[in-house]
Parts: sequence; C-alpha cells; structure tokens
Amino acid sequence: MSLLLRPWADTDATDLAAALTDPDVLSWTRLPAATEETALAWIATQHANRAAGTRYSFAVIRDGHAIANVALKLPAAEVAYWTAAPARGQGVASRALAKLTTWAFTRFGMESLALLHRAGNEASCGVARRAGYPLVSDPDGHHRHVRERPR
Repeated sequence: MSLLLRPWADTDATDLAAALTDPDVLSWTRLPAATEETALAWIATQHANRAAGTRYSFAVIRDGHAIANVALKLPAAEVAYWTAAPARGQGVASRALAKLTTWAFTRFGMESLALLHRAGNEASCGVARRAGYPLVSDPDGHHRHVRERPR
C-alpha cells in the first residue's frame, strides 16, 4: 500500500469534508465538522500557514484519495495527524507520521519533534510508538511523545 504525502489541494475538498463528518476525528481534534465549502476554506488556510512557515500540512494520498492528514507545526516543532475512518487500523497514520518526521528532520534540522494527544486516546499512543515517538510525559491530561533526531 503506497502512500503519498503532498500539500492539500482544492480537489481534496470532497475527501476532506467526508473525513470531517466522522465523530472520532471531531472528538479527538479541534477541527469543525465540514462541508465542501468549509473544507475549501480549511485548505486555503493550510496554504496560508505553509506560506507563513508556521504549519506544513500534508494530505496523505492512497489510490488517488486523501485519507489522512499529517502536519508539522512551527516554531513549536510539534507534529499532528488524523486519519479518516476507512483508513484506520492499516498503519496509515504511523507510516505517514514517519515520512513527515524524516522530512522535517531533513528540511529543518531540528533536534526533536513532539506529538501531543489527549490521554485516553490509546490509538494515538500506538501510532506514536510505531512512528518512533516514545511517551515521555503526561502533562495536564495530555500525553507527550518525543522523537529525537537520529545522530
């Protein structure tokens, strides 16, 4: 199963809107439920963030469809992700996160990256571990995973 990471495009709006009707995505993220119109607005925001150098969001593409999102947030050096329901349980998130991590270390040369998620989201703990992000702390009801740059 091949995955491509690329910046979000307006042609992804239908896939994005479908993903953002999923109760699990909505409960674990700060994303609003989406229509195709709000999906297009979200995609435009991702392009603006990329141009500003503050957030690099990538659509995860499989078989021509956007099935997940991975993002690098700067200057915080944090990564984030979500996966559409039909793609869960297939290693998509951990593989996409590993690709994003390699890209971020190479492109920006940072020493470490952090992944934060709410405590209780055991699936995210598994994704983080499989992508090489061990759990380092549990502040304020959130798990903090950190991956160091390879030496």
